[in-house]
Amino acid sequence: MNAAALRIAIEGQRLLNQIGLRLASDAGVVDSLQLSAASQHDDTARLAEALEIWMEAYAAQWSTVSQGSGLRRLQDTVRELTDYLRFQSV
Repeated sequence: MNAAALRIAIEGQRLLNQIGLRLASDAGVVDSLQLSAASQHDDTARLAEALEIWMEAYAAQWSTVSQGSGLRRLQDTVRELTDYLRFQSV
């Protein structure tokens, strides 16, 4: 694995962890104090934007090593997730 791919993977995992915590808080699984401590001032709109930027980098990296067939599903899922996050921040 090259360094660029590794960086993208690490950033994606970091973002997904933050989003997972946000979703768990929305579902009442974790309390808002845990969310506040873990997110450290990340609001949902900024989190959605960061995920979109990550998706662009991931798609560019993906195209260098894989066919595009599975990428569309991931992009659709990310789009739905960013829409949800933005709706929650209103």
